Amino acid sequence: MPSPVDGAKFNIPYLLAAILACLLVGCASKEEVFNRNFKQANDMAAAGEFTAAIEILAPLNEEKPDFLPVVEALAFAYAGNGDHTLAAWYLIQLADLDPSQPDLRLLAAESLETAGDPTAAIEQYRIYIKSNSQDSQAWNHLAGLYQETGKTQGAVEALLSKQTLDPSEETAFTLAGLFRQLNNLPQAQVWYATAARQNGPLAGEARLNLLELSIIEGDFEAAEQLAGALSGRLNDPAQQDLLDNYGKQIDAWNASQTSMKKAREEQARFASEVERLRLAQEQIAAENVLQAGVDAAARRAEEKTAEAAVNAPDLPPPTRTPPGPEREGDELAARGDPQGAAVAYWKAISLDDSRPDLWLKLTNVYRTLRQWPEAEACVLEARRRDRQNPDLEMIYLEIIRQSRPYDQFLHEVESSRTRYPQNPDIAILLADALSATGQDTLRAIRAYEDFLLLAPPGDPRRQQAKNTLNRIRGW
Repeated sequence: MPSPVDGAKFNIPYLLAAILACLLVGCASKEEVFNRNFKQANDMAAAGEFTAAIEILAPLNEEKPDFLPVVEALAFAYAGNGDHTLAAWYLIQLADLDPSQPDLRLLAAESLETAGDPTAAIEQYRIYIKSNSQDSQAWNHLAGLYQETGKTQGAVEALLSKQTLDPSEETAFTLAGLFRQLNNLPQAQVWYATAARQNGPLAGEARLNLLELSIIEGDFEAAEQLAGALSGRLNDPAQQDLLDNYGKQIDAWNASQTSMKKAREEQARFASEVERLRLAQEQIAAENVLQAGVDAAARRAEEKTAEAAVNAPDLPPPTRTPPGPEREGDELAARGDPQGAAVAYWKAISLDDSRPDLWLKLTNVYRTLRQWPEAEACVLEARRRDRQNPDLEMIYLEIIRQSRPYDQFLHEVESSRTRYPQNPDIAILLADALSATGQDTLRAIRAYEDFLLLAPPGDPRRQQAKNTLNRIRGW
């Protein structure tokens, strides 16, 4: 049986070999150790052991922070390990150290985007594009990031650069949508038209958008031409439904144009009739004056020959009974014939246009007919003849709410509030108008407070005003 000593002697050569290896390592240069560790880290990364590789590379980077291979290795090791933020950080360092490789900025931007930081990615794209402005794909990707972050103007500028370098139907269509978001409808129309001219997959949708914008801007003639060009050319059922809906709006506009044309012709006929009646009235008046002179002469002759008639009073000159077009208008309005009532009231006005109540009657039949421009013109005539009547003011405001854009309506309500500062009806109208815009809560609050000061205690609108006021204040 071998003794414990023999066993110890057997192990002595291995111990000496270990001591010799340690001495040899101690004698190796730092550069050799650095290179050996760097190679080991690369091997680990190649084998997918990214965490272990990073643990080796991090101290090497501290030792040589500007050594490009280590910085690059760290960037790709972090990317392999799923830490895209740190990968981007090292890629940015690498791009700063080696400006001759601009693609490093693109890699950094992509890593930041993958990490969920589009704002930082945008910054890297912008740095890259400063020296690579001809890269259309970079402009396109930058535009997408701007859209993702809600920076529409930045997206427009980037896509305009991309479209200059590499025109496409898709880019033109996207530009149109962005300009529409910015409420720049003329530019949106330009780019939808550009996309439509390509006759590509988006041409139908581009023309539909052009049609819609034409309707929004009130250019129904252009809308009708576009609708005709699209008829029978859309295969998408959803697009066809849109076209059908726009067609109904165009038909309604055509019907209104026909109605307005008939109304204008009718008004021209009314005006002609009014002029004829005026001339007839002038002739009747002239005949009455002549007849009065004849009657007066006859009376004077009679006074000279008849003693009993010396002190007799002069008889009034005979007058002709004027027609009753106002009463006719009242009867027609009561029977539900506003068109006929309008004809009769115009006749009455031709005889006497000084009465605000008569103009108001004509206003009301046009309100019934929903002919808002005519109603507005008539109520303005009534208001001109009765300038201190708040009821006429309220009717005027009700009409222009239908006939004018909302900002003009709001401006008129504010002017009315100045003219009638103590009128609670106009005060609540202004408060509701300001509240509806949702843009100036402070003014809306002050307007509701003014109404509550003016309205009598029993006014049923007080509670609604208080509820709205509390909602705006967030109570």
